Amino acid sequence: MAGDIPLHEQVLVGEQPYESPEAPPGEREGPPPTAVHHYGKRVHIIGSTRPRALQLPTPANVYPDASAVPRELAGKLDRVESLGLAALRLRQSSAYQEAKKQRPRQGQTWNVPGSCTEVAPIDRMGSAKEAALKAGVPWSAFMAGSVSVGLVIVSGPTPELQFSNDELIKVVAEVQNGLSWFPTVGPSAGLSFTYDIQHVRIPTPADPNAADPEVTWRDPAMASLGYAASFNGVIQYIEALRGRFGTRWTYCGFFTKYPLWRYAYASLGGPRVVMQYANDGWGPDNIDRSFAHETAHIFWAPDEYGLSGCGCGGVWGRYGAPNGNCENCAPAGGGVACLMKANSFELCGYTPLQLGFPAPWALMQTDADLSLGNLTGTGRSQVLLRSRAPGEPRAATLRQVTGGAGLEVGWSAFHSLAGGEWPMQTSDVWLDLGDLAGNGRSVSLVQRRSGQPALALVKYAEGIGGPLVSWQVQGEIPGGWRMNTNDAYLALGDIDGDGKTEVLVRSQYSGDRFMGLLRYDPATQGLRAVWIVDNTVPGAPTNDGWRMNVSDAYVAAGNLEGSGGTGLLVRSQYTGDRYLGLIRYDPATLGLRAVWIVKNLIPGGWRMNTSDVYLFAGDLDGDGKAELIVRSLYAGDRYVGVLRYDPATLGIKADGILQNTLPGGWTMSQRDAYLHAGDLDANGRTELFVHTVDTANRHVCLVRYDPNTRRLRAAWIAQDTLPGGAAGWRLNANDAYLLAGDVDNNGQSELIVRSQYPGDRYLGVLRYDAGSGGLGATWITQNVIPGSLEAAAGQLARGAGLHVPPEAVATETQPRPHA
Repeated sequence: MAGDIPLHEQVLVGEQPYESPEAPPGEREGPPPTAVHHYGKRVHIIGSTRPRALQLPTPANVYPDASAVPRELAGKLDRVESLGLAALRLRQSSAYQEAKKQRPRQGQTWNVPGSCTEVAPIDRMGSAKEAALKAGVPWSAFMAGSVSVGLVIVSGPTPELQFSNDELIKVVAEVQNGLSWFPTVGPSAGLSFTYDIQHVRIPTPADPNAADPEVTWRDPAMASLGYAASFNGVIQYIEALRGRFGTRWTYCGFFTKYPLWRYAYASLGGPRVVMQYANDGWGPDNIDRSFAHETAHIFWAPDEYGLSGCGCGGVWGRYGAPNGNCENCAPAGGGVACLMKANSFELCGYTPLQLGFPAPWALMQTDADLSLGNLTGTGRSQVLLRSRAPGEPRAATLRQVTGGAGLEVGWSAFHSLAGGEWPMQTSDVWLDLGDLAGNGRSVSLVQRRSGQPALALVKYAEGIGGPLVSWQVQGEIPGGWRMNTNDAYLALGDIDGDGKTEVLVRSQYSGDRFMGLLRYDPATQGLRAVWIVDNTVPGAPTNDGWRMNVSDAYVAAGNLEGSGGTGLLVRSQYTGDRYLGLIRYDPATLGLRAVWIVKNLIPGGWRMNTSDVYLFAGDLDGDGKAELIVRSLYAGDRYVGVLRYDPATLGIKADGILQNTLPGGWTMSQRDAYLHAGDLDANGRTELFVHTVDTANRHVCLVRYDPNTRRLRAAWIAQDTLPGGAAGWRLNANDAYLLAGDVDNNGQSELIVRSQYPGDRYLGVLRYDAGSGGLGATWITQNVIPGSLEAAAGQLARGAGLHVPPEAVATETQPRPHA
């Protein structure tokens, strides 16, 4: 472990990438230098993520360049550490930098027939890659965070197949130079590379006529390292590196002088790059750019040069971006300069999206949002943002900034969701299901409402830092539910007390009304219809059931009687009358039954009206039972009432009806909007948030239950501006509010507010303020939400600072005779 090496024996040495890009005028310098390359336990190369003079700290063990490292310290380094330092020394030499100025074929297109990700057939890899992606732990889903890089340099039995010591150093230097470029173009990605370097000598002669020239030398090389003599050995090797170094991603690069399919190629999405040292006509001085190009394939970026056969469409990388800079179809004479097209250290606008650099979110008036709940199982809620702009399907999850009060983009998708190749559509409907599988993590449902009806479940995958399609179905849900694009889904909560959420689905199909109960199916990790009825929900012995109607509206009622199971409220106007029903789980049928139905009048004095609006309020009074509220405009007056469980009737009753005014000073308006706000102050009781959308009257208030009057009370009212920061949040008639859940895991709920105000778009986080007893704006952003790196749970985040973190305990199971 790095902690076993005394600090004064560690080498932290600075580099300034020779060909870093020019900074746009006025751009900030960005974060301070961090350790980008790690060789063994001692050698850590510090890089700048912005083109500027590298400002290094001044501890005794930090050196401005490789030549400054004392000889006695360099003499203590092991083979990998020595190679890393020697490679940097070569890169910092005047001869090396002059050679880069005179690069052969500078800027020329990589015009070799065929794509370098398809030229070599891969044996037995597809299922392994698919399994890794499905498990949420792919080898290289997007280019951000820490990466294990295995360099396997293969020498053969004859001089023309062998590498000299200078050539070994040259390979390491070129790889180092190529990978140093990525942090300069993706500074927010927090990139760092940890290396294993193996020089393998095998007795196998070259075979120019081999059916698979890679197998000739690769399989003996992997066997020599103690792994399977097949492509499976490559997978074993890179996974062993990920375990030993504790990195998020892992891949390897093979260098050889044996005959190859092509001088350089890679597998899209990993696990390996293969390169000929001579680098065809490009020469060894261009290995850095060739290796960077192939590494971009490892992280899902496609080719852009014409002879690759590329097209400008497709779905590529973390954000599902198209390949709009393909030379064959891009505008402006074949597109702009880019590493994926030519021998150039430049990027077009599409490649960063394909690589998956952390992306900010530009707020739009068409954005829609949804609380996603506790995706990661850490107690922190996340928020989904979706763009409804025509032709631009995008999605992003927002999470709390580490150590801050604001939000940042932890994951984004553009055009498609990972895992099941789900092309997003603006008409898709998302629903937070809560804990569907009973594992403490929220799952979301995505419904396709155009074309062929389809359904998908998305769960959080640590490997990609966001939602991944874990299950999808078209046409029919297992168990016999034939889907329809007008199906309506509702997360019921835990209706039977088994710790898992159930889902209600309803539809009018061929003139009939259908209802189904969906449960999690561990066999498929998806949904299964376990109960289906048509036209009538069976009733308890005292009623004939609920006759379904197209006007029915359903509300998940929560744990009304404190028994641990949730109920379902349904209301309808049927043959001129108003009906209200309570539906519960029926253990006899494993489905649902109507246990209570009333007509026109709710016990306790509430006369039902077609304008009634019902809302799940949560536990308003802290007695462990859920309450509902009902609001109505009736005969010109405004009413609001609290609905509770009534054990005498096994139904609900109205308890506490108010007319026109809430005590505390809130005059009810026809334009009031109520929102279940959760437990804002962690006192075990939920609050309601009310805002009016009257353009001439901008007010908001918090509504609490008053145990003295057993009614609601306006506990806090704000007008025009919510306090917070320099100027606070100026209320606007078009503000949209969302219950975000507990985004910071402090036991208190937060609210999100969005608005378009004087042409700009704003988003803010509202938190409870104990001083005022109300809400304050603790964070506000304008137009753009910043993107950031989300570290994978349980994995080291290399490069977070100059202090090198301790390495993970080795978990590899294969011997490493060349360590």
